Amino acid sequence: MLKKVFTIVLMMFISCNLFAKNIANYEFKASMDCKHCQNTIEKALKSTQGINKVKTNLKTKTVKVVYDKDMIDNFSICKIVNDLGYTVSSEDGINLDKPVEANEVHKELKSTSEKKCCEGKEGKCCNKEHKCSEKCK
Repeated sequence: MLKKVFTIVLMMFISCNLFAKNIANYEFKASMDCKHCQNTIEKALKSTQGINKVKTNLKTKTVKVVYDKDMIDNFSICKIVNDLGYTVSSEDGINLDKPVEANEVHKELKSTSEKKCCEGKEGKCCNKEHKCSEKCK
């Protein structure tokens, strides 16, 4: 009986170690300006193989990622966000400037989303970044 229990425990230990992932946490800053930016970054990272969890904070402009180090590295994570058009910086020395053409795309997307947000709300504050009376007349 004791031999069976020992065998089962040993098998469980071995199987857990065989399938263990090299999980790591990573935090960096991204030049998010609005909810659209936040959602774009989250969607891109969540759809990336090897990334298990993504949490962004628009107020602090931080991105926190839980990922498998055997599948992706810190630079690749930052490069994904940079390729979307955002400046990226981290404490481990990764600093990627925003591509010039991305500035224009972002301005256009932000303007469109603000107009859509403000329809029928002229003069009222619809979010923290602007007042409809200022942007949608």
